[in-house]
Amino acid sequence: MIGLSLGPSVMMQLGAFQFSISTAAYQELTRRSEYRWASQDRFGKQPNLQYTGPASEAISLVGVIYPDYKGGGGQLDKMRQLAGGGQPLNLVGGAGQMMGRWVIESLEEKQGTFAAAGAPRKQEFTIALKRFPDSATNQIDALGKLASGATVSSGLGSFADGAIATVGSAISSMTTALDAVQAKAAEIGNAVGPVIATVQNSIRTARDLQSQVSNLKEASKNLNSLENVQSAIYGVMSAASAASNAGAVAYGAATLLSSTMTTTDPEAITAVRSCTSSCSRSAVESTRVHAETSNFNQTLGA
Repeated sequence: MIGLSLGPSVMMQLGAFQFSISTAAYQELTRRSEYRWASQDRFGKQPNLQYTGPASEAISLVGVIYPDYKGGGGQLDKMRQLAGGGQPLNLVGGAGQMMGRWVIESLEEKQGTFAAAGAPRKQEFTIALKRFPDSATNQIDALGKLASGATVSSGLGSFADGAIATVGSAISSMTTALDAVQAKAAEIGNAVGPVIATVQNSIRTARDLQSQVSNLKEASKNLNSLENVQSAIYGVMSAASAASNAGAVAYGAATLLSSTMTTTDPEAITAVRSCTSSCSRSAVESTRVHAETSNFNQTLGA
């Protein structure tokens, strides 16, 4: 089975939303599983019980968000958008375990400690989830839908080949630009240090994305296991999100350096500008990979 790593700070992922120490971290998780027993009255005896199968599972997440600390104040609105989409969402545990599809039944928010204009500095939330029934028939139907269209295993494989190539090109571009910046570090000045670090991180996350796409390509060769394909898809989505964020951070750092550096060395100026362009490209390509992979995920989850 293909492994899925959401990263050490991620507690759980629901659809495209990650609960983590950098976003909405929950302090309590309650999971309730019920099992149905039908009661049959008997004359002169206690009622007999007959097992009729499992009932719906439910999860309740209780947590606190401090918008001024990390993640910002729009996280619960993102959850409301997911809920309003009216679609079951894949739930993945922090250790990578696939937990099936779940729906958002309710989201309760309590605000407190207000700043100017009524902006809350503390948001308490309770999210109620319910398990969506994923029978073997559901999975066969989903795979049949995938296999009957243009997005079959060949579609996944074709997408993976293209993504590997475009991400690889972005990595090559960033590496070349980084080498040029490091060669001119003395002319650029001390401010170049943070830029080098963020570009190196962007390259690392892009390579991880490329690796996850390779895993998806291998999974696409065998569509007999929906779980493996979904796991590989979520691996790509998680890595693409990280690569997009890292590319955006590196782009911001390089842009700031470009606007503030005082060197007149044309090679140094060109190197920083190339770095800015290549990091922007990596962020854009990673975002595109995330969006296209999400489309495959929706097909599997339909």
